[in-house]
Amino acid sequence: MRFEDAVREECRLHRCITPQDLVKLAYQSTYGKEHLLSANSIEYFHNEYAAVEPTDERLFEEISDNAIRVNLGAWKHEGLEPKWLLNLFLLPDDEFFPCSEEEFRLELERIRRLVVANEIPITLSDWDGYVGEYFRGGIRPLHHSDIYRDSENPHYRLLPSFDIKAIRTLLKIVQSGARIIAIEGRSASGKSTLADRLTIALEEPAIRMDDFFLPPDVRSDSRLTEPGGNVHYERFIEEILPNLRSGKEFSYHRFNCQTGDMGTLVTIPASQYRIVEGSYSTHPTFGNYYDLFVFTDVFYPDQIRRLVKRNGEGQLKDFITRWIPMEERYFSFYNIRGGADLIL
Repeated sequence: MRFEDAVREECRLHRCITPQDLVKLAYQSTYGKEHLLSANSIEYFHNEYAAVEPTDERLFEEISDNAIRVNLGAWKHEGLEPKWLLNLFLLPDDEFFPCSEEEFRLELERIRRLVVANEIPITLSDWDGYVGEYFRGGIRPLHHSDIYRDSENPHYRLLPSFDIKAIRTLLKIVQSGARIIAIEGRSASGKSTLADRLTIALEEPAIRMDDFFLPPDVRSDSRLTEPGGNVHYERFIEEILPNLRSGKEFSYHRFNCQTGDMGTLVTIPASQYRIVEGSYSTHPTFGNYYDLFVFTDVFYPDQIRRLVKRNGEGQLKDFITRWIPMEERYFSFYNIRGGADLIL
């Protein structure tokens, strides 16, 4: 959500909002929640969470392209585990936020333009007066105004906007009772990052399909032209599928693309949740082994931009001419996206 749209929405939802609360909004959008982390963050969270009442308010509010506020009362109302939110909150998030004075000042100027246009219920004199007073004390985090706290009784935790995907997946897990989660999707659609966030929230490691890259002795022209044939599904069936429902510890070998042979042994500890992530993780050969299938999608121009950022220009040609077409043929042939329980 664009910052200006988020400001309009916050003013609509919280009619008592003041310049102080809007400066706080801009600060959170720019700098994230690192300033909120301290030695007693865990204890403070548990005490606050225990005291808050369940509410049917929005589970989260988007306050910009960068940040969301997750409402504790709504989290409790939905039956989500408090440790999931705490685990996400404790993660470093610098990579998701600009963390620059220039961007902070731009956000404040965007708010001022809304004030001048009479699009939000703040007067220009009140806005300019508060902002001037704020900067005299230097750029710093700040509390909500007294009127906002008294009226809204806010209880939330700030997370990067990317965690919307993780939150929607966690909500689906609770609603469906899922224990085995498969995450499939297009290259550079965010499936690995989503799995990373879920492994932190659920405190369970992910099984990565990259570990089942097709070894040289199995590769052939016929195998590589087969939809989904470029994954070593035989080994996945043998080493992974029999162990997913047991909940017990098990191990499998990670294929080493550099040496072309089986590399390190990966141990998956005993747990109530299993996460399987990567392209071809819902290959029909595996059957419906999962309880929840999440498909992460991306528009082609964004996909190319992300691939360049992640892999560099040098590898882009391979993705465009080889890997993406193989994925798309597999997606289309088996209607993979159409079978998803959740599309992000």
